[in-house]
Amino acid sequence: MDLNVTCLEYVRARSVVGNVSTTQGDVLELIEWTDARFDSINLGYLLYCVPGTMKQKYRVFENLRSRLNDGGILFGSTILGEEQKPDWAARKLMGFYNSEGISPNAHDNPDDLRSNPETYFRDVTI
Repeated sequence: MDLNVTCLEYVRARSVVGNVSTTQGDVLELIEWTDARFDSINLGYLLYCVPGTMKQKYRVFENLRSRLNDGGILFGSTILGEEQKPDWAARKLMGFYNSEGISPNAHDNPDDLRSNPETYFRDVTI
């Protein structure tokens, strides 16, 4: 699932699995288009692209929790805009991405990231 059709087309073209399925969707919206449940869901570098504060991004956890099987795992990575020590190149790139609205993560920080997932999941490691 991705909001960007170009990303979905790329995935389909590069997939080594013949029956890969993709869906255009917004993780901030309630997922009503499927009853499918999964053993794992990867949020690799997703949250830093989602608009809003980290607290507004919690909607992602709420929406995806119902898509996990019992014992399923939600995992991923993100780029935080605060309380990090990026090198010069990373600072320049993040500054550009934030100024263009590509990655609205300038105020994402570890405390906000930690403060809510326990509401939706039993075991949380950050």
